[in-house]
Amino acid sequence: MRKPKATVLELGKQFRIRRRRLEMSETALTDDVRIGFQRIQWHEGGICDVSADELSGAADAFNGNVGDFTDRDDTAAGADIAGAARSIAPLTVRDAVELLECFHRMEEPLRNALLEIAKALSQPTPPTDVGRRP
Repeated sequence: MRKPKATVLELGKQFRIRRRRLEMSETALTDDVRIGFQRIQWHEGGICDVSADELSGAADAFNGNVGDFTDRDDTAAGADIAGAARSIAPLTVRDAVELLECFHRMEEPLRNALLEIAKALSQPTPPTDVGRRP
């Protein structure tokens, strides 16, 4: 099995982020883009390339334009596409965009407190010494 191209992964992640931000189901997107449900899943997972027609249909469905997905000059900016795809990967987790939008609306003291709580909760749980004697 071939490894997906970084640009295909990035585009799929952008699809998922935009769809979730608009609270659009995969089914609704299939209706707007006029492709099958499984193909939407493949695109969002970076499994298959997106055709120009599909990209145009998705841009319409997201009330945007094709340039929204391709507005970059990789050579001039020295962009690392794989790095960019990794940097937006956390936003593809369910509810991540909504959490980020809520976080953005909070006052700074609340944001700082929530960030500290999130850091503490995201730490791996240390192993316990259950049943061991000193």
